[in-house]
Amino acid sequence: MESFRKLSNIVGVDSVGWRYDPILISDIYPVERHIFDFEMMAAYLSGYTKTR
Repeated sequence: MESFRKLSNIVGVDSVGWRYDPILISDIYPVERHIFDFEMMAAYLSGYTKTR
């Protein structure tokens, strides 16, 4: 994620986008963990992309 932020600073927020995948549900990766991880990533990368 730090590399994403650095790249965004170089090329601009309109030039980069991120995805959260693959989403595999298991005992180690339950739905709740995916939701938590996604929210943390979205917060950390907020302001570094405008792509939806």
